[in-house]
Amino acid sequence: MKILHSRKKKRFSLLENGNEIGYLTYEYPDDAARERNVNLLYLYVKPFYRRKGFATKLLKYALKIFKYVTWISFWTGKEAEIDKSYPLYRKVGFKQIAYQADYYKEGIGTRLFVKRIS
Repeated sequence: MKILHSRKKKRFSLLENGNEIGYLTYEYPDDAARERNVNLLYLYVKPFYRRKGFATKLLKYALKIFKYVTWISFWTGKEAEIDKSYPLYRKVGFKQIAYQADYYKEGIGTRLFVKRIS
């Protein structure tokens, strides 16, 4: 198991035997908060590898790399009843601070999770 970080692509890739099995992408805000904040964009693990701790490894690795920032934020967009990822975000220290039902379409809401680093 190996995690590669591409600063150019703003992406962490999780590899097993040289094959990408998951990734986490991010961006920096395009304003004065750029030096202090990071926005996580997409966290993905291939279905066969889910529920085995790989997403946790990606998030924990990213948190180590971003130890210099003040805030990390992450918006989700899922059907609340079927999303099993919320406990993962809480497990690594994120707090849900906002929820809006039917944001994307009926039945698909969005949640904002944040973590204060320093």
